[in-house]
This record gives sequence, structure tokens and C-alpha cells, in this order.
Amino acid sequence: MIDIFITFEKNFKQIKKAMKKLIYLFVIVLVVVVSCKKDNTTTTTTPTTTLNPVQKQWGFVLEYTATWCYYCGQWGASTMDTLCNSSHYVAGISCHASSDPMYNATLNASFEADRTDGGGIPSFWIGDNANYDASTLSSLLAQTATAALDLNYTKSGSTITVNTETKFFTAGTGNYFLSVYLIESGIDGSTTAPTAYVQNNPPNPATYVHKRVLRTSSIPSNAFGESIVNGSVAAGKTINKTYTLTVDPTWTKTLNVIAVLWNYNSAAAVPQYKFVNCIQK
Repeated sequence: MIDIFITFEKNFKQIKKAMKKLIYLFVIVLVVVVSCKKDNTTTTTTPTTTLNPVQKQWGFVLEYTATWCYYCGQWGASTMDTLCNSSHYVAGISCHASSDPMYNATLNASFEADRTDGGGIPSFWIGDNANYDASTLSSLLAQTATAALDLNYTKSGSTITVNTETKFFTAGTGNYFLSVYLIESGIDGSTTAPTAYVQNNPPNPATYVHKRVLRTSSIPSNAFGESIVNGSVAAGKTINKTYTLTVDPTWTKTLNVIAVLWNYNSAAAVPQYKFVNCIQK
């Protein structure tokens, strides 16, 4: 009887020891499973790409300028700053002229074909008006938007992928063009910059930087982009487009993307591309 009891006790201890090992292994497996599940949840989460055009009228300012231009430095750049900083809802582009290292010949010529610089710089366009009057910009911003845009973009290596959504809030008719521009700000134009970049006669020569420099666009051969709808358009219609912009390795400062919607009328007097709305991010 005693032998049976001793044998039972030994077996019980072995079983108890085995159970402890099993419980320990179970806990380890449970921890691993939970950890893996947590990691998978984190890595598979993707950011939202939802676009939502808001019915808000933006202002658009186009400036013709150059580093060698005396008056561009004297008052042109500060005027551009005043206009573009007057509201969060203003997008601005600076087109640099020839003999300037920031000159984009194709896009500059395309813009000038429909929005002339008037034979001298600095020169400005606010929407469809060739002036730099702040009241013109205020009037534009006060309009009710008939269409609006939204965009997001991602940069990977030497490319920027831009997703856009255009929404029409009122019915209309026309040949609507969409253009996407890449601009760069923060380029050194001070007295210590490379000679070609030094701005002529700015009020702050030691700290001057070039802003809103037009670098490239969605259609490099046409500053006004591509037709996205031609004919009647119903209220509530949305159009989504994706563009890939090539980034030059020398564009190392602050990059922003602007999308502009135009309504093209070949029978109209210039500008034939009528400004509708824009957005900048």
C-alpha cells in the first residue's frame, strides 16, 4: 500500500511539473500571437486619401519677374508677398524671365501667350485681370465658387504623385482645363548666393529669398493643363485625376503644389483661359 502511495506521489509530481511547463508554453504562445496581431494592425493601416472640395473661392496671382530686374526687387517681390499673404485662400506663382536660372521657357511662354506681361516686368495678373490692385483680389475672393478643388500628394524619390478632385457646385457649359503646378520657395537670392541667383535691388539684400518659383507642371508643354470635361456639366459632378511630376534634384527647398481650374473659350478675347478656382497645398 505504501509503495502504491509513493508511486502515485511521484507520478503526481511529474504530472504537476508537466502541467506547469504546458502553462508556461501557452503563455509564451499567447504573448507572441498578441504581439504579431498588434504589429500587423499597425503595418496594414493606410492613411486616408479622401478628397473633399469645399465651396470656397480662392484667389490666384501670377507674377512675371527676374533676378536681374531692378523694379522686381524694389517693389515687385513685396507686392507679391502682400497679395499672397492677404488671405489663406490665395495661391501665387512667380514666372521668372529669360537670363534667369529659374526660367522655365516653355511654361513662361505658354502663360504669356494668354496672359501677357505687357512688355515689362514686374507684371501681375489677378485671376483674369492684368493688375496688382488688392481690391481686385478682394473682389475675386468674395465671389461664390461655381466649382472647387482639393488635392493631396506624396513625394517618393524624384517624383511627386498628385491626386486631385474637381467638384462643380453649379451646372455649367465649357471646355474645362485642369493644371497642376509645382512651386519652390526659400531659394537663396541674397548677396551671398551664387551670382545668377542674387536679386537685383531688394529691400533686404542680405536675407532675400525667392518664393513661389514655377518649376514644372502636369503638362510641361501647356501651362493651362489638360481638358477634363468639354460640354455641359451638372451640379454635383466630380472628376478625379492623378498626375506625376518629376522633381529635379536641385529643388531642395520648400515645395508646394497648386491646382487650377480654367474654362477655355477659343472664341474669346485673351485671356481665353478664364480662371475658375484653385487650391494650394
